[in-house]
Amino acid sequence: MNRFILLALYSQLFISASIAQSRFCNNVRTYLTYNATKTAPITGLKHEIGSSGQPRVIPDDEQSWNLTARLWSTTSGPGTGSAVTEFFIDTGKTNTANMGLCIENAPITFNSFFLFSEKVLRRAAQDKGDCKTMFGVQCVNALKRHFSIQAIEYARKGECPTIEYGFNSTAAQNQTVPWECASFLDGDDEWNGELIPDTGNLTANLATIYDQPICDVKLPGELPPTVHTAGAVGGSYNNSVRIPTPTFFTFFPNYTFPGSDATFNFTLTPEDIHVEVVCITPTEIEAGSFTPPSAEELLGPGAEFHENVTDPRGANEPDPTSAQRNQTGNGTGSGVTPSQSTAGVAPMQTLGPLLGTGIGLAALLFI
Repeated sequence: MNRFILLALYSQLFISASIAQSRFCNNVRTYLTYNATKTAPITGLKHEIGSSGQPRVIPDDEQSWNLTARLWSTTSGPGTGSAVTEFFIDTGKTNTANMGLCIENAPITFNSFFLFSEKVLRRAAQDKGDCKTMFGVQCVNALKRHFSIQAIEYARKGECPTIEYGFNSTAAQNQTVPWECASFLDGDDEWNGELIPDTGNLTANLATIYDQPICDVKLPGELPPTVHTAGAVGGSYNNSVRIPTPTFFTFFPNYTFPGSDATFNFTLTPEDIHVEVVCITPTEIEAGSFTPPSAEELLGPGAEFHENVTDPRGANEPDPTSAQRNQTGNGTGSGVTPSQSTAGVAPMQTLGPLLGTGIGLAALLFI
């Protein structure tokens, strides 16, 4: 893995508070003003206290949730520049007061170089939204377990890793991958381009977030009361519409936040946490917006791949040598000590709305 990628990203993240605030307002506005969109159902969830007094976030068959990806172009000119894809979750009638949400995504490009192989990206372009076409069922299940284990720390601290400027780091981010997924990353046990962390906000809806003095631009419509921000992904306009960026949404019981006197007096297990692995692209293009080339064309002659990228042998055939390097052998990737993130971390209850936009801006470097 090329550590230069992460260093280059950090070196350009020191943006002023005024810029961050402006983009925070744009984040909410994107729900109403965008170039492309796509909505897909995800698992409805609920927070409950189990028979042993343990809090948990588990599927709720009586609730239907939707995840919406909305893209807006950040540069003028048809398909020539950058874009940000904002995620929004409609939680319906669910009470989300004690739910935390951390988001991480695995960039598919850096400086116009693809970070996954052509074979993997062609599968990704055909994905139905759950990443099982891109990575295979075995890998996706391992990723869910992997991020569930990592989220136990998030719940204990009440915060997510983030690269938002201005916050001290207390949360560790695990850059390793389960051995079931190693074949998609050249047999390596870490992501090619470093996971990008982000924070969602399930405690305030869009209207509440936008009701701030800094957001003084009139909206073109009403904001729904059940929709929440859920992070952002940056990239080129063309790639963002045609090829999904794998994104991991981790939901967990949230009772603490940084700087509080509260302590988290529970010992969670991965079963108390829910992970959604998502590969969704905003393919429904708005009238008047540019229609990009097909994925076939984007991955054809002229496409550039990072020097470390090679094609895997098969969709569900991880490299056994990688499994030996990743000491767990149980598909969690958790046997490798999580590397401490050099990034900051923001309180989920108070700063979550700001982070989706800040990360969206940062992630634009991956084009």
